[in-house]
Amino acid sequence: MLSSYRPKIITLIMVIIALFMVTSCNVFGPDTSSTLAETKWRLQAFEKETPPGDQEYSLSFSENKFGGWNNCNQYWGDYEAFTDGSLRFGDIISTYMQCVDGSKAEKFHRWLQTVDAFEIDGDRLTLSARKGDLIFKRVAEE
Repeated sequence: MLSSYRPKIITLIMVIIALFMVTSCNVFGPDTSSTLAETKWRLQAFEKETPPGDQEYSLSFSENKFGGWNNCNQYWGDYEAFTDGSLRFGDIISTYMQCVDGSKAEKFHRWLQTVDAFEIDGDRLTLSARKGDLIFKRVAEE
């Protein structure tokens, strides 16, 4: 009696496995409708401190590209955002103007390179890195 159900059970198991594989492919794939695309942000906290008032750090995203201002230089590069909230920045390209004493531009770049996740909560963007979080506030469209 059990042998008559065996082909049906095997077919059912194969269908379940196939459905699992198809649905899981998109879980960790690139987020093509990225919530980061076409957004602009200003740094609010870095190393658990607010940047000095005379230093501006910004970050903007377009489709798979990022860029911004790091207090004394422009920077840009490629990124990948995933539906599970993970984020990877590619190599950062930057202009190389002399920064004023006390600038954290180089440290900011090194920190961005270690970011591995993001979270958007209203007008707040948190980039999580091994060293700690970078907190940004959304910049209103002009």
